[in-house]
Amino acid sequence: MRQILPKFLMISVALMGILNFSSLMPEAKAENNPDNNPDHVSAPCVQFPSNTRFSEVKINSAVVSWQTLGNNYQYQVGYKVKNTATWLVSPVISSPTTTFTLVNLVSGTDYDVQVRSKCKNEPNFGAWAKNSLGFKTLVAPIGSCAGKVPTIPSEIKISKITLNNAVLKWKNIPDAAGSAIVYGLASESPSKWKEVLLCKSSDSLLLKDLLPNSLYRVRIRTLCNQCTTQNGNSKKIIVGKYSRF
Repeated sequence: MRQILPKFLMISVALMGILNFSSLMPEAKAENNPDNNPDHVSAPCVQFPSNTRFSEVKINSAVVSWQTLGNNYQYQVGYKVKNTATWLVSPVISSPTTTFTLVNLVSGTDYDVQVRSKCKNEPNFGAWAKNSLGFKTLVAPIGSCAGKVPTIPSEIKISKITLNNAVLKWKNIPDAAGSAIVYGLASESPSKWKEVLLCKSSDSLLLKDLLPNSLYRVRIRTLCNQCTTQNGNSKKIIVGKYSRF
């Protein structure tokens, strides 16, 4: 018995050592597993949504849409002129929104488009895909603001001439933001003439404070991209040539 007892003691000590060591091991926890189900595997975030489509393609805009991936996703749309290197990127778009309107596009131009996604809890988007989808904007009518050379207003007439006043009337091109008019004495340099900027709805102007029995000249041209009123809170962008008469 004296020889057997130490063996039992050694065995029990050994078992106690194993039990104590096991109690110090950290307990395994399933990440992203609210049900604590060992068979549950959380799906990784999808990087690229499917079924990207283009609609309402116009001269200088188009709508991009894609299939939703769920409420936990955010998206970004990248687009560029085909065969160029510079991408323009949309702001972050959060679910449930799955559309984005591209604006300020060039008429009659091919564009490459991509849509990428990430889970909302991820800090950054992944890289863009190697392949892109594309569309082509509509070709602008000749002479329009969306084209390369907008035309001047047409049907320019002067009527109701008095000693000090006259009425100038014209017809704007369909997509003009407005018109720029300058007028002054024919004997003076056009740099000294008065300039008036009018927005799209205007197609006439009262020329005031004219000198009696004097020859005047008037020029008018199309305003594109942005129109400013006389108070001028916006930057004016004048495109096109002045008429001469």
